[in-house]
Amino acid sequence: MKWIKKTAQILLITFKWAGLAILVALVVSGIYNTTLPETSTVTERLTSDQKIYIAEYMHLQNGVMDELWPGYTITVPPIVYNEEYAFLTGLQDPKPCWT
Repeated sequence: MKWIKKTAQILLITFKWAGLAILVALVVSGIYNTTLPETSTVTERLTSDQKIYIAEYMHLQNGVMDELWPGYTITVPPIVYNEEYAFLTGLQDPKPCWT
């Protein structure tokens, strides 16, 4: 009976410290999020991160799509948005409204 009581005490202490650690992490995350910018600094062109995301999308679409859906040959061009523009990528000859 003593080992049950001892185990319960250890579990309660562990949960208390884990809960406190989670609470501290949430507070720190909330404070950090208030310092992030609300708008993009560059809006006229794609950032390097956005270019990397598009390259990975194209890689997955070309390499993995045939494994998931054999015979599926339609390519879907990605569109990346920011506060001012929509960037259509992956088309050789887009319609005039996209230039």
